[in-house]
Amino acid sequence: MLLWADVSGLKKSDAIRHFTDGLEQTHFERVAIARYPGESRAYLFHCDGEWRVANDDLFDSVGEAIREATRQYEGLSETAFVLCEATPDNLQCGSPLSGHER
Repeated sequence: MLLWADVSGLKKSDAIRHFTDGLEQTHFERVAIARYPGESRAYLFHCDGEWRVANDDLFDSVGEAIREATRQYEGLSETAFVLCEATPDNLQCGSPLSGHER
């Protein structure tokens, strides 16, 4: 399972601060939420515009990762996430979540 949202125009809140090499990361372009096969926990990946992962957070569920993302980015709503289905050969993304897919 993969969800993603564009956060390029949104301000990062102070809910959680991210650091790499001792420097605070204050801007990301996209976020993705993924759960590996057989896992119940979900990762919230903070990415640049080329989908390079700059940092990540681990949560107990996809729902918790979505809620936390909306806390971390001012103006991000749960319905902004787009659901994608991934296979080794293909990635297909649909419309933004309407609330019942979570």
